[in-house]
Amino acid sequence: MTPTRDRVARVPTLIVHGGAGANPDEGLEELRDGVRAAVRAGWRVLAAEGRALDAVETAVRVLEDHPRFNAGLGSVLTEAGTVEMDASIMEGDRLACGAVASVSRTPNQSRWRAACSTTVGTCSWSAKARTRSRGLPDCLSVSRRRS
Repeated sequence: MTPTRDRVARVPTLIVHGGAGANPDEGLEELRDGVRAAVRAGWRVLAAEGRALDAVETAVRVLEDHPRFNAGLGSVLTEAGTVEMDASIMEGDRLACGAVASVSRTPNQSRWRAACSTTVGTCSWSAKARTRSRGLPDCLSVSRRRS
């Protein structure tokens, strides 16, 4: 008999990667420290018996707030010199997902996708309207390193 989902012991695993945008030849330790900080932040949520979804979002926010990773503060600029970010998240237990595309002027696109988690995809202006209605900020400073 195959065990039911309730009887299977789960061992939490949190895997964080810094993406493909950072040049490891420049400040490898800074990149490692950033990834480690993201893992520690996610584990703090899990250690406090938080939800896995919240742990993932917390870890991603740390990367978004770090100037060396191609997300949030460290976003690479478009040819026009603007920031356009995409983000998605899925909660496997509920098969729920949310995504945003082409968003700009927000410090943490992970907050946008969480606010949009009842919608599979939201793009730019509709994402902005939806997240404003939830009280999320509308501003973004781009890292000098990426500009």
